Amino acid sequence: MKIYIYLVLLTVVFIPGCDLVPPKIVSDGFEVYRIKGVDSAMALWTSSWSKEYITSKDQLINDFYANEKNFGKFNGYDIIKTVSVGKKYRYCYITLLYEKQPVFAVFNLYQNSIDKWIVLSITWNTDIKEIFPKEIYIE
Repeated sequence: MKIYIYLVLLTVVFIPGCDLVPPKIVSDGFEVYRIKGVDSAMALWTSSWSKEYITSKDQLINDFYANEKNFGKFNGYDIIKTVSVGKKYRYCYITLLYEKQPVFAVFNLYQNSIDKWIVLSITWNTDIKEIFPKEIYIE
């Protein structure tokens, strides 16, 4: 029992603000992506984006289609780390699992005034070093 409590305390002390559970909008979007495809997932993830971001949304949709063309079918995802910056803002580091190779993504999320989590942006890269902080991929 003492060892278990000690491990829990170590986790709380040394990894503040880290969690593997992302806000529901992230996991819901990946489930929609798996079942219905890119357009449906993007509709969910970008539902809060204003019209001035339509170009960014269209580019993101095109990028995800290009990922499927270049890397094969989307087979799932791994949550690498979710980091809270205060109570209302999170970074979610994710590996998208395609047939041929992974793609690394960062979701920036915000809990708005009605306590709904929204996706502010999604960035991705095929090179983990270009998108994730060193602390995530170097042990």
